Amino acid sequence: RVLAKLLYFLNQEYKDDMLEDQLFCLIQNLFGEKNYQCDGTSANGCGQFHEDKVLFYNGFGSNVRGLSMIYLKALLQNRQVIYVVNKKIETNVPEVRRLLQQYHAQTVYLQGNSSVDDSYELKQLIEKERPKHLFLYTTPEDIIGISVFTYFNFKEINRYQINLTDHAFWLGVNAFDYCIEFRDYGAYISNEFRGVQTEKLRLLPYYPIIDYDKEFEGFPFAFDATRQKLVFSGGFLYKTLGAGNLYYQLVRRMLDTHPEVVFWYAGEGDDSQLKLLMRDYPGRVYHTQERKDLYQVLRHSYMYLNTYPMVGGLMFQYAAMAGKVPLTLKYDDCANDCLLRQSDLGVEFDSVEAFYDEMEKLLSDPEYASRKGDSLKTAVISEIDFEQELEKIMRGEHTKFPIALQPVDTISFRKTYLERFQLNDLKEIVVHRFSWKYVFPIFPVITAAGISKKIVKKICGR
Repeated sequence: RVLAKLLYFLNQEYKDDMLEDQLFCLIQNLFGEKNYQCDGTSANGCGQFHEDKVLFYNGFGSNVRGLSMIYLKALLQNRQVIYVVNKKIETNVPEVRRLLQQYHAQTVYLQGNSSVDDSYELKQLIEKERPKHLFLYTTPEDIIGISVFTYFNFKEINRYQINLTDHAFWLGVNAFDYCIEFRDYGAYISNEFRGVQTEKLRLLPYYPIIDYDKEFEGFPFAFDATRQKLVFSGGFLYKTLGAGNLYYQLVRRMLDTHPEVVFWYAGEGDDSQLKLLMRDYPGRVYHTQERKDLYQVLRHSYMYLNTYPMVGGLMFQYAAMAGKVPLTLKYDDCANDCLLRQSDLGVEFDSVEAFYDEMEKLLSDPEYASRKGDSLKTAVISEIDFEQELEKIMRGEHTKFPIALQPVDTISFRKTYLERFQLNDLKEIVVHRFSWKYVFPIFPVITAAGISKKIVKKICGR
């Protein structure tokens, strides 16, 4: 777990053969076999798994953020869903719980007492319920879900991985029969660098979950819409760091050339650069935590400024659905395909000069900005299309979205990971409730420092 998490944070390779081999050893030690073997003792007989049953394993524990909600909404239309999540993160998913209750779906909470216990519990659940379809939606280092899904390499079961982390390392290249990619970028990386065969790849773009009825919670600062223009940006702040802090230079240029602009960033992380902006532009730059009324915030904004050097895929889509231009400076190919037909939309730019030209046009011409924003509302897959295309995948078919395995540049993108990596990151990685005692003899100083850091954070309530 620790090594996989470290490889994810460094992100210099997309798979590790040694860890994959050790995963097979782990599975054999846990279950006695590397793969599921039907012994014929089941009441249903050997190999009889239920077509109408789906097990959805959510290792992220994410709620509306991420892709769990849109997959569950689609699966619940035609299947009996068994939803599995760790009890420790149960409170993180209130909207998911309400959706599952609406359809009377079965929810199973792994107790989280140990990785071994959770692995056994998940294995026994699959053997008992015998679902034909298993969906894996999890973190890059989740040895529990990944090991159990790898074990169930059995012809009567279809295993699907939802590849949310398409841009970075993850463990588990043998844990699925189909890898569901949301864009060509991830499909190419899975095929070229992870060794996933083309026949296992399926392409299915996603859409954001939006509560259109939720009311706007208001501006957290004084704002006059008649004479000011609100430019909104958001997401984890690490996406704005690196590459010479060019993102903050873009914001400064915007504030210098357009005194009517107010800049609002919503998100968590290192806000040192934002504090410098707030110091230099008093009353015009604001930083808050994430907002639950994100769609309504965007509707009340003039435009959206995408993060750099890393873009936010869901933020891209939220802006488009709200009819606001997600103005984007492209760092590398990781910005590709967040929207349908993205290269034709005129929202991303390869050079700073072209970016500034478009920024000037948008801020100087409200009609142009409004017209361009409205044209983006169809650049996101619909809920109905998503449901129909997912059903095709479960029948073993390809979706209507053809995969273009075109080479992508990942060199500069991976370089930013190295630039951001700090000793504090290593402290976070080695300290986990299941693994710290095994890591301590090897890295005692770093582990002790990491434990101290977590204790301080807990005392401070952060």
